[in-house]
Amino acid sequence: IFTQPLRGNMNNTSFTLLTTEQLSAVIDGMSYINIHTAANPSGEIRGQVESQSGVFPLAAAISGLFELPDPILGAASGFGGLYVEGNDLVFTINYNGLSAAATAAHIHGPASVFENGGVMINLESFNGGAFGESGSFNGRLKLTMDQKAAILDGLTYINIHTPDNPAGELRGQIAPIIYRGNLSGAAERPDPVLTTGGGVGLLTFVGPIGSFNIVYTGLSGPATAAHLHAPSGEDSTAAPALDLEEFNGGAFGVSGGLFSLPGNNPAMIPFVVGRASYVNVHTEANPAGEVRGQVHH
Repeated sequence: IFTQPLRGNMNNTSFTLLTTEQLSAVIDGMSYINIHTAANPSGEIRGQVESQSGVFPLAAAISGLFELPDPILGAASGFGGLYVEGNDLVFTINYNGLSAAATAAHIHGPASVFENGGVMINLESFNGGAFGESGSFNGRLKLTMDQKAAILDGLTYINIHTPDNPAGELRGQIAPIIYRGNLSGAAERPDPVLTTGGGVGLLTFVGPIGSFNIVYTGLSGPATAAHLHAPSGEDSTAAPALDLEEFNGGAFGVSGGLFSLPGNNPAMIPFVVGRASYVNVHTEANPAGEVRGQVHH
């Protein structure tokens, strides 16, 4: 959940990570906001949280490069467009250019983009009647609560198998298309930074096509650099993986924005989808970074 006040500065923006159970409750319309007072300790005003679309969109960029432990180089590729509606998974998955006709296809998990997992869902009955070197899977199926939780948490992947690659020739993590980050000095590592600066970022990935819109404000001085760093968790650091200077609109400032049009950037998929990247904005007073935000979905 990512909220921003109608009035006030960017430092009042809040960013809260939900558990998979909480996320499921929000998506299913099974949660409400309650504000309590001394006169009404059980709640004075209440409002049900309702989904505007009723669905949770997902996508998967499918490539041999994402196979583990050994990436596979080849011409094969694919794309999956999926969404969760209630307890149903609705999907259209296309693949082409395999080394031979596929022998099997599954959704595996629970596993991050950096791990392998067991078979959760067999896709054979959705292959249109036969596997091929190219083809598709289309359908709707009921999810168990465990399967739904894993899918919503980005912990499942599509794997397509062939005779020469029985462990999988094509793989793609099923993940939300929207990612967010809340930038603050407190998030800097190894040492938090005391600053009035802050910021927010919105990143989208639909298959290999990514874009971002990041704003920052209240820095100690004009920014000197900005990067997407990876791979790293919240409590570690990493080298820059993507220089954001060309996206600053012509110049950095004490406040400013970083904006990109959609572009093909498959190399960043594992780090964004795997929640192993962060945005870092640097200043002269804080050359290692003044405000930082981990990328989450």
